[in-house]
Amino acid sequence: MEQPVEQDDYESHDVELEGEVEQEKLREAYISERTKLEITEIELNRAKIILVDEKGNMKRIPLIPEH
Repeated sequence: MEQPVEQDDYESHDVELEGEVEQEKLREAYISERTKLEITEIELNRAKIILVDEKGNMKRIPLIPEH
C-alpha cells in the first residue's frame, strides 16, 4: 500500500535539485574564469615594460628574471 507523500519529501527533493543547479553554475564559472586566467598569463608573458628616465633613455624592465 502506498504511503502519502509528505511536504517534507517534496522540499528535500527541491533542495537536491537546487544544489545540482548551483553546482553546475559553479563548475561553469570556474571553467570560464580559468580560461580567462590562462589568457591573461599568456598576455603577461608577452608583455614588455619600458621605463623612460628623465633623460629620455629607455630601459626594458623584465617581468620574469631572465636566465
